[in-house]
Amino acid sequence: MAEPKYIVTHGGRAHFDDLMSVSLLLYKYPSSCVIRENNLDNLSEEIMNNAVIVDISGKYDGKKFFDHHQDLQLNSSFVLVLKHFFDIDLSILYSIFSYYQFYDLKDRFGPEKALSLMNITCSDTTFYLSPIEDYIISEEFSKRNVIYPDDWFHNVLRKLGEYFLKNIKKQLEDIKSFKEIVEVKIISGYKCALSLSRGFPLIYYKKLLDDIIIIIQENDRDKNHINLISLDTEKINFLKLKNTKLEYIFVHPNGFLAVIDKKQNYEQYINAVVEEKKEG
Repeated sequence: MAEPKYIVTHGGRAHFDDLMSVSLLLYKYPSSCVIRENNLDNLSEEIMNNAVIVDISGKYDGKKFFDHHQDLQLNSSFVLVLKHFFDIDLSILYSIFSYYQFYDLKDRFGPEKALSLMNITCSDTTFYLSPIEDYIISEEFSKRNVIYPDDWFHNVLRKLGEYFLKNIKKQLEDIKSFKEIVEVKIISGYKCALSLSRGFPLIYYKKLLDDIIIIIQENDRDKNHINLISLDTEKINFLKLKNTKLEYIFVHPNGFLAVIDKKQNYEQYINAVVEEKKEG
C-alpha cells in the first residue's frame, strides 16, 4: 500500500500492543503522523481516508483496520501488523520465547488470564514493568495525542520498531541455523548437543531438543575456545575438572560451565568429570 499519512490508535492509557503496533508501522512508514483518539468520529474524512488504524475501531481487514477487541480469537494488533506488513507469523516463536505469547494474550485477555492460559503462576514480579517500559508507555506515549515526524519521540518509536523487527528476524534465522548446525551425540552415557562453529542461546537447546544434559559450543568471546555447559549440575559438574590434570581456561564457581581450548578433545573432559563423579 502507499505510505499512509497517519497511523491512528486509541488515546488515554497506552499498552505494549498499541505502542508496538505504532512503532512497527513507523519503521515501515517513517513519514506518517501518529494520532491517538478514542472516538474515530472526531477525525476528519481526510485523516480516515489516509490512515492505518490499529488497536481501535472494532474492525480487522488486514489492510486498513487492525483491531482485535471484537474477536478473542484474533491475535493482538502488533501480531497482526507483523503478519500483514512484514509477512512474519510471530506465533512460530511462542514455544521458544514465551514473552511474545504473553504480550499477545495480555492485551486480549488481561495479564492474569494470560498467565493462567500459559500455566504460569501469578506473582508480584510477573506484573512488574521495568522503569524503561513504564516511562515510554506511561509517561510519553500515553500522554500524547499527536506525534509528528519531527518529534524526538517519533524517532524513538521508529527505532524501537526497527529493533523489535530485526530481533525477531534474527531469532527466526538463528533457529533455522540451529536446526542445520547442531548435532546430538552420546558421550559417557549423556546426551550432548554440539555446535563447534558458533554459539547459540541456551534456550534453543532447552526448547528445540529433548533431554540434553551437556552443550558443547564455540565460545562467543574467543573462537579459539569451546564452552562445555551442563544443564544439570547434579549429573555433570565441571568443578570436578579441578581434581584432574586436564588444562582448562575457566570453570564457573557453580560448575555449570567450563571453557577449554578448541584444540583439546572435549570428550576427554566429559569422560573425566563422569569418572570423578563415580569415584566421588
